[in-house]
Amino acid sequence: NGGIACDTNKFTVADTTGNTAIAGTLTVSDNTSVAAGKTLTVGGPLILSKASTTLSSGELAVTHTWHEINPNSQTLATATGGTTGQILILTATSADLTITNTALGGGGTANGFVGVTNNLEAANGDTVTYLYNGTQWQRLAPYSHDN
Repeated sequence: NGGIACDTNKFTVADTTGNTAIAGTLTVSDNTSVAAGKTLTVGGPLILSKASTTLSSGELAVTHTWHEINPNSQTLATATGGTTGQILILTATSADLTITNTALGGGGTANGFVGVTNNLEAANGDTVTYLYNGTQWQRLAPYSHDN
């Protein structure tokens, strides 16, 4: 069968080098991972799906890498559902979004945000990027208009 194995839930393709080549588009619609020591190479643009989210209690349920948030007069304090090593990109939509610095070392909470954060200004298209370290979200990059 040329290294192709199929069953009802998956298929596996391997050649003598152990590499898999895809001709066309490969869509991954569920959780997947790349084994330690292995490489995932993206030869074209990496496209992130975006979730449009309205805050209701100051907490974000992380379901996507990129969340476009309607603050709904709420301050964002925590984000649940993260996986260690996950990147989280936040933008504000209809109004400015305040993200509270809730670092554990300063009496903060698990799943809180670490890093100086003021407001994401919707009119400026501000964006901020975080990395989940298994306990809290560490800011990696400032918003677009910060220096």
